[in-house]
Amino acid sequence: MGWAIWYIICAVCGLMIGIPAATAQEKNDAWDITEEWLENGLRVVVVPDTRAPTVTHTLWIQAGAAVGPAERTGVAHFLEHMMFKATSTQPQGAFARAISDWGGTQNAFTDHDTTVFFQRIPPDALASSMQFDADRLRNLAINANAVNAERRVIARERAIRIDQDTPSQMVEALSEVLFGTHPYARSILGKPQDIERISPKDLQVYYDRYYQPGNAMLLVVGDVDGAEVIEMARATYGQISGTPNSTKTRNKKPPQSIDQTLTLSGTDVSTASLRHSWVVPGRATAQPGEREALILLSYILGTETNGRLSDSLVRNDKIATSIRAQFSDVGHSWGVFTLFGVPATETSLDTLQVAMHRQIRNILEYGPDPKELAAAKRRYAMRSVFDRDDQLLLAVALGKSLIDSDTAVSAFNERAEFEIVNVMDVRAAARRWLDIKSGVIARLESIEEPK
Repeated sequence: MGWAIWYIICAVCGLMIGIPAATAQEKNDAWDITEEWLENGLRVVVVPDTRAPTVTHTLWIQAGAAVGPAERTGVAHFLEHMMFKATSTQPQGAFARAISDWGGTQNAFTDHDTTVFFQRIPPDALASSMQFDADRLRNLAINANAVNAERRVIARERAIRIDQDTPSQMVEALSEVLFGTHPYARSILGKPQDIERISPKDLQVYYDRYYQPGNAMLLVVGDVDGAEVIEMARATYGQISGTPNSTKTRNKKPPQSIDQTLTLSGTDVSTASLRHSWVVPGRATAQPGEREALILLSYILGTETNGRLSDSLVRNDKIATSIRAQFSDVGHSWGVFTLFGVPATETSLDTLQVAMHRQIRNILEYGPDPKELAAAKRRYAMRSVFDRDDQLLLAVALGKSLIDSDTAVSAFNERAEFEIVNVMDVRAAARRWLDIKSGVIARLESIEEPK
């Protein structure tokens, strides 16, 4: 659980949706948002969405892979799995059976700063879902038998997703080199040796410290009434003892500056590929407009099949079969900007690298064309609209914007922040963060199996 869904959630990494500011129980005309902090410190945000008779119930724990002992990588993800086990009051599988009976679905994901649990259910099942969820937030049963059983599941997930897949090994190695000693370098699934030595005590300590109402946020999006949801939350989550003091930890210290090339090869690599990645600022560390400029730059260069990179290197020069740029929020504090390319049959990785860097140098020297920037803003706006059509993606995007905000922020002001970005802003952000001689270059090569 978690790893596969995390790649789906990454679809919203560049989508920041906030909510209009509101005091307790105060509503906004645009979204009709209701927000309140319960006495035990739990933040509750309700976003009515009446387009379909469904509701997405999400619980955000403000602790992920970057939190906890460095010698126990994967503990946050391990605990995510344990949250689907038995509690002292409910047998394992009771929550899952109830969700199935309601015709709903559930899952969870872990990133570096948060662990998120969610259910998509009918509105009339929301109160019962909250009862189950509040129970596991308070009464999770962490014992040796359950831990050892889940350890085997996680080890198998790790083996399939990473250890037996060379491209995934490259992504993990790239992250480790990019972030160095920074906590964002830690594997979300955990290293094999750490998965084996995580103990029930390790999980209990993490659970007791971080799975507290004052370190959590309940975000409900769907066909519901805000005031009624607040009362449901008070009757369930509100019965958990706690204080308003949050234990959230955010590491804003920048990773060390590096310049390194990684090369990895495997018989399971069907085509060679090249990445150049840089650490860039996230929500908590960017200067005003800087993150927006970098996101728009990824659209200018091309996040899919349109943009400067594809126009030049795929359609015109024909030295690449696929090429794109991507801005990813690794966590709240820092992100990664990546150029990724697959060379054409007769093109070497060296030739592709030179051509990719030529495009970046052009941006650094001249900035984008105003028409390119305008087109990027339109594509970004269209992507935002489409993502809001999916209630889960909407909930995740809202949660990522809200999780470290003391008050909800406007869902529409964020678009205005993108609109005011100009070509000089994009050039300045690129010059500051995308130095050709910095970052990490990752070369993935194919090798033939011995006959």
